[in-house]
Amino acid sequence: MVSPGCCPFLFLLNVLGLELARLADFPAEIIKEATRVSNLLTEREEAKRKASAGSQITIRRKTLLNLSTQLAQIHAISTLSDDDLARYLLRLQNDVGAELAMSFATGGQ
Repeated sequence: MVSPGCCPFLFLLNVLGLELARLADFPAEIIKEATRVSNLLTEREEAKRKASAGSQITIRRKTLLNLSTQLAQIHAISTLSDDDLARYLLRLQNDVGAELAMSFATGGQ
């Protein structure tokens, strides 16, 4: 299956690749530089993953806060008929559900 993001086995592949380079008698300078670049890329990917998860959590919190505000407002000042209120609440439920589903689908924790 192809999916966005880093390969979960990337660290293992990097370690094995570096070990293979050592076994193939690559020069020490090349292995040192490859190790540095591998570590840098791994750190960047991890930071990117954490930032993405954090932003998805923020989106979920904002969505729930907006839902709370909308429900409080409709409760306090609504003059809608029962049928109109039911339609409004159903639409609100669908909108909030879609927003939350999207935040989970994009890789957030």
